[in-house]
Parts: sequence; structure tokens; C-alpha cells
Amino acid sequence: MIINKILNIFLKISDWVFWLPHIILINLTAFLMFLTFGLAAIPLSLIWMIFYFPMMGLSWIYNKAPFLRVPVGILGMPLSFLAYVYVNCISHMGEERQKVIKMFICISWPYCIDAQRFIDGKYLGELEYERIFDLAYENDMHEILHDIDYDNRRI
Repeated sequence: MIINKILNIFLKISDWVFWLPHIILINLTAFLMFLTFGLAAIPLSLIWMIFYFPMMGLSWIYNKAPFLRVPVGILGMPLSFLAYVYVNCISHMGEERQKVIKMFICISWPYCIDAQRFIDGKYLGELEYERIFDLAYENDMHEILHDIDYDNRRI
């Protein structure tokens, strides 16, 4: 949990430091979406996947191999930080919920694989379930997780 706490400190600082570039880049990507009739979403989504898959892989390694937690943390924290800054800099393209989910995946690293399993509606153990909701409450994202939990139970 200490790696996640350190990551959250960096993310909160970056929100204050990069607030003006975020606003400019969000509007720029929204304008780009408007000009290309949404086709610019394809390369933006591919760039997100470049961050997403290594984050999930490192999260899996972090959870399965406790003796590798320090080197994985050294690799994963900057990757998660860059992914969070990237997600903050692009427009939500009409899907605000998906942007919040992407931000939560970045915030919840090294437990982002558990967060993704929760979002997909897969069973989590009590410890993982509690950890995901604790992270959501710490970062004021609990409402979106309650909505996802409700949707998963309704299916």
C-alpha cells in the first residue's frame, strides 16, 4: 500500500502543477475530435493501450511475486504517473465515465488489475474488494464504483 500512497502524492501534486496544460490540451483534443469527426480517437486509444497493458502486467507481477515488488514499483510508478497525466490531458470524447475509469485504473496502481476485474464484474475476494473501495474513497471516485457495482449486480 505504501507504493500506492507515494503514487497518489505525486498524482495530487501533478494535478496542481499541470492544471493549465491540462486545460489547454483537453480543449485541443476536443477540437481535434471535432475536426476529424471522432477519427482522432483511434490513435489516442492506441496510445492509452501502450500505457494500459504494461500497467496491468506489472500489477499482476506485483501481486503474484512479492519478492519483486520493489523493482516492479520502480518501473510501475512512473508508468502509472505518465498514464494518469495522459488521461488527464485528453478529452473524454463524450464518454466521461470511461475517462474516470481510466483515471481510477492509474490511481489504483499496483492494484489496477483488481480494479479492472471489479469493473469487468468478475469476482473479487473480500480483501481486494475492500482495497478497491478504500482507494476510491481516498480519491473521491466512490460514486462511479458504486454505479459499476450496481450495474454488475443487475446483469
